[in-house]
Amino acid sequence: PKTAGQHGWYIKRQLQALKDGIRGAAPGDVYGAQMRPMAMTLSNEAAIDNVVAYIETLSAPTPRVTVKGDAAVGKQLYMTCAACHGAKAEGNVQLNSPRLSDQDDWYLVRQLQNYKSGIRGSNPKDVYGMQMKPMAGMLANDQAIDNVVGILHVRDLLRAWDEGWGDAGIGGLLRPAVFVPETRTVAEVLAEMRTRAHVALVVDEYGGLAGVVPLEDLVG
Repeated sequence: PKTAGQHGWYIKRQLQALKDGIRGAAPGDVYGAQMRPMAMTLSNEAAIDNVVAYIETLSAPTPRVTVKGDAAVGKQLYMTCAACHGAKAEGNVQLNSPRLSDQDDWYLVRQLQNYKSGIRGSNPKDVYGMQMKPMAGMLANDQAIDNVVGILHVRDLLRAWDEGWGDAGIGGLLRPAVFVPETRTVAEVLAEMRTRAHVALVVDEYGGLAGVVPLEDLVG
């Protein structure tokens, strides 16, 4: 896949994971197995840093679109991904989430399939992969996590009532739902919610809805 334009810290982490056997050693990971010996030629951290530094100087044209899908449906499904990867898929180093925009679409599809099948995210040492695995698993469900499409705040409902919109539909009051895996720490979820929402929906390893965490419970 394309590497130019990806975050350097993420490239470094993946090269190290390949060297350590966290990636590229799982049964069925044909392409990871091809890449692993390449990564192992980098003898130490300094060598990895040098390669990453060079990649960061490179630029590449926008990848060609090869995957045909429904962008409107995809936008709704991506609301879950945006909690970590950003509204514009720009990535977030604080949440250890790489950039997704301007990457090869066929590679993104393959990696989502790898997470869903367990090729990635099953190694006990793959902390970040284990966080991603349940997120990818949700894409197997057309209802997108038990039909949850948004969050309705009581204060928004009361304000609409006070303004005379009692007979209007609630669709315009819904806020994007913020989904987090059970593996997230309190500090990570708190940082996410302070800027994006007052309620987080927690998903289990199978992509199902495990519970709800109000902001008040984290800071109370």
